Amino acid sequence: MRLPELIFLGALLLWPLVPLVYLLCIVWQTDFKLVARSKQRTSEGSR
Repeated sequence: MRLPELIFLGALLLWPLVPLVYLLCIVWQTDFKLVARSKQRTSEGSR
């Protein structure tokens, strides 16, 4: 197998994972923001 064929096969196999990774990034970012907000709330509530 030549390198271009290998790259093509790899791209074909990885293509379905692209939207999944994108979604994971979005979810992770929103989760991080929510966690930061909840931490702020707890610190404000303890005051």
